[in-house]
Amino acid sequence: MGLRIDVVGLPAPKGSKKAFVVKGRAIVTDVSNKSSRDRLNPWKLAVTAAVQRALAEIGNPPPLDVPLDVHLLFWLPRPESTPKRVTLPAKKPDCDKLARAALDLCSKVVWTDDARIVNLHVCKRFAIGRPPGMTMNVGEFTE
Repeated sequence: MGLRIDVVGLPAPKGSKKAFVVKGRAIVTDVSNKSSRDRLNPWKLAVTAAVQRALAEIGNPPPLDVPLDVHLLFWLPRPESTPKRVTLPAKKPDCDKLARAALDLCSKVVWTDDARIVNLHVCKRFAIGRPPGMTMNVGEFTE
């Protein structure tokens, strides 16, 4: 099954976590700030709605439980202050944090577990001539 999910909205990264040990127990805390959490909530809603629409179009299949190939392309707004010679958004937000935010929302809905992803390709580009957002393609991994 090939699944394409198109999301319109401002991509937001998943916040940072910090781990440390207290009295022999691992403690993980969220160290992201309030403004980044405030930006994440609308993105979560946009991704969730797009996932539901894409799954409904193909009959709401059960979550995939096979090795998966996932391609993510994030479309980011180009800041007006960016010089024309800069053609790629090689600054924050980080690809891995953008991917984590999107992938976590798909667990148990599109696929059974993130561990089913055996090939992951993540890109970010400027949204020129199109709205900011994300395109996700999911398919069964084949060698």
